[in-house]
Amino acid sequence: MKKEKISSGFAVLAHAMVLLFFIPLCLFLLYIIITKNLSLEGIGFLSAFFIPSILIVRYAFSYADLYLEGNTLIVKKLFGVKVKPIAEYKTVEEAIMPLKYCLKFQDGSKAYFALTSSSKFRHILSLDPDKALLELRLKFQELKQEYSIRK
Repeated sequence: MKKEKISSGFAVLAHAMVLLFFIPLCLFLLYIIITKNLSLEGIGFLSAFFIPSILIVRYAFSYADLYLEGNTLIVKKLFGVKVKPIAEYKTVEEAIMPLKYCLKFQDGSKAYFALTSSSKFRHILSLDPDKALLELRLKFQELKQEYSIRK
């Protein structure tokens, strides 16, 4: 079967970059603050730095690469791949960041993704800001109906 790429395909690369660069930087700063400047100001800086850092890492690992193969959605992250039938699709919503989307499933799981580059440029140049979201919803709804009819 043909494998269609829905997302940009850079989520795994972004996960690896976070693991290789951002987390060691945070650990290095933690080491410096604990060994050199463990005072009230150091603890204040540490909490002001690490709380957003934890949110960044958590948000970064919520993104996935999405592929469509037949009647299944392939959700690919750095440490795993989930295969879900298109029938489990619930809705597509906009994420917090611009030009990012959230695919929700019936079991409550979510997959955040960015569109492919060509879709992004088409969306940016469009006069209708919700056009890409409506196209995604329509595409997934049609696929869900098509595969439910086949059963």
